[in-house]
This record gives sequence, structure tokens and C-alpha cells, in this order.
Amino acid sequence: MLNTRLVEPFEVQVIETNNWDLAPKVYNFFEIIYVMEGEGLRYVNANSMPYRKGNILLYTPLDQRTFTVEKPSRFLYIRFTDVVFEGCSSPDEREALNVWMKNLEYLFFNHNHEANLLVKSDDDCHTVKSLIKTIHDEYLSRQLHHEKNIRHLLQVLLNIFARNVLPDAPAEHTPTELSRKNDLLTGYIKKHIYDAEKLTINNLANFANLSGYYVGEYFKKNNGVSIRSYILQYKLSLVKVRLEFSDLTISEIAYELGFTDESHLSNLFKKNFQESPSLFRKRVRS
Repeated sequence: MLNTRLVEPFEVQVIETNNWDLAPKVYNFFEIIYVMEGEGLRYVNANSMPYRKGNILLYTPLDQRTFTVEKPSRFLYIRFTDVVFEGCSSPDEREALNVWMKNLEYLFFNHNHEANLLVKSDDDCHTVKSLIKTIHDEYLSRQLHHEKNIRHLLQVLLNIFARNVLPDAPAEHTPTELSRKNDLLTGYIKKHIYDAEKLTINNLANFANLSGYYVGEYFKKNNGVSIRSYILQYKLSLVKVRLEFSDLTISEIAYELGFTDESHLSNLFKKNFQESPSLFRKRVRS
């Protein structure tokens, strides 16, 4: 298995190929791939599925991926890391970095890797294609402020993807929708992980159309852990992302994710992963 690193904060590239001869790789960056032409199979981790013209594919730095080309294909790649925001100094710029990281976490770590249908509405499809083309044009032109424009366009693109990934409406009382209730509930938790008020038992129960007395029992039956344990484990997984892909201090990470303080976060992290946050950051970045 090969590892590939991104030198620049972002990279935009069009690749045309009749035969994908690269071994599976794990990259250190996030990646959006727009299939402009062709069809074949794509492989992500242990899964394979067909791709065709018009598909939009998302990958995290943790995904191993490659392709088998069956018809001549043209891919447009948008690759980026949070380094695109290096040099942030003002409060507004720092907040932009936080918003960026939250979009990445919510979108890339919660969408269905086994589905090619990412954008559902025709209006959004049209907007996405226009944004991708504009990002490509800006990258090629290298005119004044092109990097700032690409950062803004990427955030707009992520916002459109995000609103198509997880529904905001609670499940209806039909057999099909009832079977999706648990997915909607876990999706709601992930989407609102930074808003403690929305993750109260009453709000979770209201969202899922369940009673406050039953929602905890329902959740544990379907997920094997309590709601509070699930929230904690998801927060700790986001801590890992922050430690590896951002320059936020451990204290800043603790504050943003609702831990009491740095010591509280460090104790929980070490209890779950058998190493401190600082040692984890040093190890994964070495």
C-alpha cells in the first residue's frame, strides 16, 4: 500500500486515462473527484462499486482508494488539507478555520462511501457543476486572489454537499421510515455534535418522535451503547482528526468539543486510546 502526500494546501487536476495502473493508496488529504467522462469500478477500503459520468466521490485522508477503468475516463480532482488556512491570525480567520474543520468532519466522515448519489436536487447538481468548473478555472488562471477565491468556493461546495448528506426531518411512522429512524438519530447527533442543547434527551426524543423515557432504551438496543457513550466516542474520534489535521491546541480542542478542560479531555483520551493527546499528535505527524 502506497502513501501520497499533498505539498500545496490544495491541488486541482484533470486526469484522462484508459487504464488505471496505480496501486491502492492512502493519501494525507481530503479529495473530491468529479467523473467527467467514462465508467468503471472504484475501490474504497474493502468495498467496490461502479462509477459513471456525473458521479461525485468524496474521500478522507484515511481511505484507501483506486479504480478499474472500463471505458476511457476523465476525472477532475480537487485535493486539499486544512493547511489551506495556515496563517490565520484574526478572530474571523480563526473562526473560518473552525467552520472548515466542522464541515470536513460532518461531511467526509458521515456520508455513505458506498453511494455515488451525493447531490439529490437538480438545482444543487447544476450549482455543484458550476462551482467545480469555476474552481478549476481559478486554479489554472492563477490570477490575483485565486487562492482566496478557491477557499471560498470550496466552502460553498462543502455546504451544498453537507445539506444533501443527512436529512434534517425526523422519521415518519411507516415501516420503511421506522427502519431508518436509528440512522437519522445517529446522523442528527453527528450533525449537532457541537451544540449540547440539541443533544439533550428531550430534543433527541422530539427529533426521533419517541418518548423521553424510551429514546435511551431504543438507542442502546440499536447501537449497543448508551446515547452518552456514543456522543463521547464520536467526540473523541473528532479529537483525533483535530490532533492530526489542525494546529489547534489541546485546550482549544477541549473547549470546542465541550470537555470541561484540557485535563478532562486528556484523561478520557488516554483511557480510551492508551496514550495522551500530545503523544498521539506527535506519533501521527512524525
